[in-house]
Amino acid sequence: MKSRLPLESGCEDLVALYEADLAEAGMGTGTGTLTPARAFFTLVGQPEDWAALTLDEQRGVPLPTRRFVTWMMATQRLGAPLNI
Repeated sequence: MKSRLPLESGCEDLVALYEADLAEAGMGTGTGTLTPARAFFTLVGQPEDWAALTLDEQRGVPLPTRRFVTWMMATQRLGAPLNI
């Protein structure tokens, strides 16, 4: 069994909420879905760091991880940058 990326507790809580929302919606919650969500914190940092990225940097985040970004925006856990 592969080990998971270690996350701080607040980050782990966000991934758990994401997993719960996906499950409630009848969507998959397997490793292929949750690993990219966990990777967000390695690639970007904290949710508040997203707005500091340039548009090109945001576009450079892998598509599977952007699904988690979209969920955070939709649930008001992540703000969209003002310079779009």
